[in-house]
Amino acid sequence: MIILIGNEKGGVGKSTIARSLATACALAGHDVACVDADRQQSLVAFMAERRSNNQVPLIPCFQLTGRCGSDIVALSKKYQTLIVDVAGRDSVELREAAIVADVWLVPTSVDPDDTEALVTAMTIVRNTELATGIKPNARLLINKCSTSLFEQEANRLIDAIHSDDGKDILETMPPMNSRVSNRKAFPKSRELGQGVIEYAKRPTATKSDKLAALEIKNLYEEVFNKKYAEEDI
Repeated sequence: MIILIGNEKGGVGKSTIARSLATACALAGHDVACVDADRQQSLVAFMAERRSNNQVPLIPCFQLTGRCGSDIVALSKKYQTLIVDVAGRDSVELREAAIVADVWLVPTSVDPDDTEALVTAMTIVRNTELATGIKPNARLLINKCSTSLFEQEANRLIDAIHSDDGKDILETMPPMNSRVSNRKAFPKSRELGQGVIEYAKRPTATKSDKLAALEIKNLYEEVFNKKYAEEDI
């Protein structure tokens, strides 16, 4: 299964979702690998931090750029789950991955600057369908919500998408039920080379840390349509 985490807009939390979902998959026993198709190499750096902190399970991470669609497909034949992170811009890597992905998660915050930028992702979905005859399985993922207004902000965006003005988004990339908030556990876990699920296991973990882990578990369950359960590592 190839899972693309991509959006033309930067700063919407693509790499955060990629590393969080990748570590969740690894803990659940998937034979998982990552593709970092962003020249900034955020995911490569995270996996290096993970190795330096002796954090297991280790997750292979490959850097691919340019017309990498066939390379992504080749890797997907070697691994049960492949998570692809691309740069925050309309790039050849994004368009190549959109063609071959089984699921394309499009993270966005509720900020109007981010939601208005979804037009580029919608255009890529439509152009891919025209070129291949197959509509990408693109799903909108509401990310980086304020913890104090988590439900209200997300619900307002969902209501807007279900209105006449938002019907293009609804038809092109229907929203996931899962939502991810802007919690401190995400950057803090990254510093340790951990996913938030691992970070929330600390004896000193806060309620907010545990809620961050729950959000990623919920995302995992929706993406894979099965209950999240960890294997003995």
